[in-house]
Amino acid sequence: LRLEAEGGSVSELSVEIKMPQTFGIELIDPAESSGAGAGGEGTLEIILKNIGNGEDSIVITVDDSQLPAGWDVSPESVTVTVAKNATRPQTFVIHAPENATSGSWPLTLTFSSEDGITSVSHVVDVQLAKADLSIERIFTRSDAPYFGEENTFLVTVRNDGLLDASAVSVTLSTTNIDVSN
Repeated sequence: LRLEAEGGSVSELSVEIKMPQTFGIELIDPAESSGAGAGGEGTLEIILKNIGNGEDSIVITVDDSQLPAGWDVSPESVTVTVAKNATRPQTFVIHAPENATSGSWPLTLTFSSEDGITSVSHVVDVQLAKADLSIERIFTRSDAPYFGEENTFLVTVRNDGLLDASAVSVTLSTTNIDVSN
């Protein structure tokens, strides 16, 4: 800062302004549920954003104490550095035992800033991942095929489960058919 008086005297003064760092964490569209198939692994990805005004080292801890015996989530604790206004994905791996049974259990993730005060918690519903298949529609290309003719059926199957179902087999069976010549 330079000060100049009318009489010609000049003074210079140095001023140092220290901007305090602010801390803030935001989770971008965090998953509400995740899971793994029996004897397998599933993944859970959380995207975190540093909404503070400087770089932040964020400690992420996992509380899996509500999961049944044999279930595990890794990593249990990890520290990530996120630049200001930046986002970063963090992936967790959910391990389910071979003998896993159906159910739903809370998994708590806590994201803590380096200031030791700012933190955000998020609860994810962990489930045994299974395919949940249902037939949405059956369509035939012929209204009334004749005896001995082929007919084509188109079957639409929907999966509302957490586990992919890539090789689905549909069997069409009939009952009470009287075939006579």
